[in-house]
Amino acid sequence: EETYEVVRVTTGAINNEGKSIIGNINSVGDLTIYMTIEDSTNSRNGLFWNSFIRTYNGRLAFTGYCVDTVSSLVFGIADINLDSVAVFKYNNPLADAFRGHSILKYDGNSYYITGVITIESLNKAHVALIKVDSNGSRQWERHYNQYKIDQANTIIKLNNGNMMLGAVRNNADLDPIERANTWLLEVDTGGNLVRQWFDSNDSTYEADGLLPPPDGGFIYGTEKKHSQSFSSVYKTALIVKLDSNFNKVWMFSGGIAGSNTGFKDVEISGNNYIACGNYSNSQAWIVKL
Repeated sequence: EETYEVVRVTTGAINNEGKSIIGNINSVGDLTIYMTIEDSTNSRNGLFWNSFIRTYNGRLAFTGYCVDTVSSLVFGIADINLDSVAVFKYNNPLADAFRGHSILKYDGNSYYITGVITIESLNKAHVALIKVDSNGSRQWERHYNQYKIDQANTIIKLNNGNMMLGAVRNNADLDPIERANTWLLEVDTGGNLVRQWFDSNDSTYEADGLLPPPDGGFIYGTEKKHSQSFSSVYKTALIVKLDSNFNKVWMFSGGIAGSNTGFKDVEISGNNYIACGNYSNSQAWIVKL
């Protein structure tokens, strides 16, 4: 059943926890326009990194989550000056957590949003995918799950009209730290699974910044386990280039091993790739390949 609604938008400084902020930064790094978003219940909410995209009509779209009486996935549309913002919420009666992580503007009237939904009664987190139209109406909702803790952070459109989700799967019954594997899912426009690929290495994580390079295949940034001591895991940053059949063409790894080392985004710049993320637990890192 449809359960979306427009929520209140406020402007001003962040003076309480649990408010989302969207802003306009000029060429010298100054925050010139910004606003915080909350709903009437002052719920906990947030926007997910790299989820802001430009739509075909020049507006902006974003996704995230909020938690008031229920947990809801958030979808928002704004104009470039942030003086007209519409925010929608979608919930599932079985969801303990429902979050949007990445958004794709598919055509003139369709958005696809992927992320995670946690079904408390099953003690499982599934990759979630929903389709909404430009008026904020939810068309359908799909779940994909292999193990107990799965989620997607990226969604892209492929040349064949299908979509690829950049995700991770975890087998919590074995060891979620040892068994975290990169998971790519190709789905059609109806959300039906077409094919999938797992990285069998121990242990890789979610595919962030997934892109289709000009020469075909896929490239993404992630993390890879470097070492483990009791419950502490130290990771290095990793970029992976795959061909269209998911064969690894090359990999780049580096950074100081730490609990937060990893790449969160990859962009194409001419014949080069620009990746950004964490070099160690406290340093930012930008790499040009």
